[in-house]
Amino acid sequence: MVRWRAFNLLLRGCCGYALRRGGPPERLGSLIFLAAAALTVLGAAPFATRFQHVELLILLVDAGVLCAFMILAIRSERFWPIWVAGLQTVEVLTHFARVATPGIIPPAYGEAIALWSYPMLALLAIGTWRHCWRLQRFGSDSPWKNASG
Repeated sequence: MVRWRAFNLLLRGCCGYALRRGGPPERLGSLIFLAAAALTVLGAAPFATRFQHVELLILLVDAGVLCAFMILAIRSERFWPIWVAGLQTVEVLTHFARVATPGIIPPAYGEAIALWSYPMLALLAIGTWRHCWRLQRFGSDSPWKNASG
């Protein structure tokens, strides 16, 4: 329970910071994280059987998050979404490791897919801080790549 409380504090803190101080890519990233957290809670199996098998609904949420961050990485001028997409790829592949190795202890599978959320949220906070720094130093921070070239 303490870990969930700590994660929720980190989630709210990083996403709240990005929503208040971030540019459009940071705000969009925070909304992706918040939606993913809510959908993961809704899609998780009942506690008694959780992580006994591949969590298909969580895998679908994770795959959707991966697609969203890949699009964000391609379209934005920011570097942090590339790192988040990379970490999210590892998280998605962890589900397939569960398929390939059925003997994985269920709590280890659960911890392995949850582990990557912490550095991803830290990357969002760092990206938001760097956005604020660029605004202060240069007066502007272009959020999106120029469509013409």
